[in-house]
Amino acid sequence: MTVHLTYGASRLLLSYRVLDLGGDAFELGVVIALGSLAPLVVVVPIGRLLDERHPTGPLLVGALIATAGMVAVAVAPSLGVVGVASMLLGLGQLLSMMASQSFVPKYADEARFDRHFGSLTLAASTGQTLGLPLVALLSHLSGGASSGAGSAVPALWTMAAISLLVLPSTGWLIAMRSRFGTPARADLPAATPIRELLGLRGMPAAMLSSMAVLASMDLLTGYLPLLGESRGWTVSTVSLLLSVRAFASMASRLVLNRILAVTPRDWLILSATGVSGLAMALMPWLSSVGATVGAMVVIGFFWGVGQPLTMTWVVAISPPRDRSAALSLRLAGNRVGQVAVPTALGVAAAHTGIGAVFLVSGLLLGGATATARRSLTRAAEDRSQA
Repeated sequence: MTVHLTYGASRLLLSYRVLDLGGDAFELGVVIALGSLAPLVVVVPIGRLLDERHPTGPLLVGALIATAGMVAVAVAPSLGVVGVASMLLGLGQLLSMMASQSFVPKYADEARFDRHFGSLTLAASTGQTLGLPLVALLSHLSGGASSGAGSAVPALWTMAAISLLVLPSTGWLIAMRSRFGTPARADLPAATPIRELLGLRGMPAAMLSSMAVLASMDLLTGYLPLLGESRGWTVSTVSLLLSVRAFASMASRLVLNRILAVTPRDWLILSATGVSGLAMALMPWLSSVGATVGAMVVIGFFWGVGQPLTMTWVVAISPPRDRSAALSLRLAGNRVGQVAVPTALGVAAAHTGIGAVFLVSGLLLGGATATARRSLTRAAEDRSQA
């Protein structure tokens, strides 16, 4: 939770620092892209490392790198330094997140993967939900009426301090390491080549499903304010709608185990993109706040269910030796989609209007549903023939 709280808040504060240093929209986009894409160069090697090592070290190193990035943003004298700091933030968050995810396939019973991934994503949602209000409070306390570094710098220092709270967990993590251990490299089977992992039946569908949801999350956050402005909604109204979406995701993860007890998990995977895609496509035609609140509940609920289940899906179809590497590929696909899809639709929206963004996002989610359905149907047929 700490990782997601500080990272989400720091990304917002990063934008204010870019503007404070004289950056424009283009330079802000470059800085954000550096934080999202540059760490992808090392994502697969990190996954391989986590398959061979205990996750404790990478988790703590990631926290320290992210903290260094926050400090660098706070003291940056130029946009070039902010760009490097953004890369540090992205790398630190990526390393910590991958390490925390790798604990599940390494040390949890396979029958409980859904529960543990659900708890992991619940913590992430909680951190993201708490981070932005905390930034607003810190900005207010430090004189937020004046924009720029006057309010961003103290908040960045606070986020850096909070990120170090992961360090006291070292003792517990070391105890886990002593209890479970990590296989020696000589005892591990040969690693599966990345091309073969990508070619595993179900892997492309799982990655597309996850990517479509996360890209749509970014589109909803980025374009709902513009849609709201066209309807005369206030900033508070739009913030409330986004909060409803976040809380619905948290709620679905709280009850995920109970849902799985009465609902086939394949149906939940399909509904995560299918039902939410329908709600996203209808957004341009929902003119009232009440109807949009209902859509936010539906979208948030099914997105909350989908993410932990795609993690389990990726892990289940991967060789035990390569599960962290497989999760790293899923994460890499997510990052690429989060940059490429909003960028492409942003260009399209300039010519076709804001409503097209939500419609195309719904179609993307629908396409992911169709792909997942074919993959899950083939897997079921294979199981029945075995």
